[in-house]
Amino acid sequence: MLECQHQCGRLVTVVLSSPLTLEEIAAADLKMAQAREKAGAKVVISADYRAMTLLGQAEAGALLAMFKGHNAGIERSAILSSATSALAVMQMVRIVKEAQSPTRKAFHEPAELQSWLGEVLTPEEKAALQAVFLGEPSSPN
Repeated sequence: MLECQHQCGRLVTVVLSSPLTLEEIAAADLKMAQAREKAGAKVVISADYRAMTLLGQAEAGALLAMFKGHNAGIERSAILSSATSALAVMQMVRIVKEAQSPTRKAFHEPAELQSWLGEVLTPEEKAALQAVFLGEPSSPN
């Protein structure tokens, strides 16, 4: 499963869990384009990949292509990966590196992710990000 949602302002959240299909990646690619258009500016992405296991080669390649395709429209993108799956973490770090964008980083701790993204978020966007990580609903769009 891969879900992409515009929260508010420039903030877009992404949740990925295994298994992940090529069709889901293609659908998320379209949703990301729509979220970028709705935001009207470069977006700030908070991605929760903690429920992801190792991706197949085709899926990893498609995810990398999606990342590269959206690089120009991203102010910052932070990916929270699980510390319990070393191979999945290594794979995600490789994908982030191969996306060739200094605006993307992988994290293991939610607080570090929030701190890094918080440097560029508005107060409303920070509140929405906090709500997402606390499992509380964020304000409607």
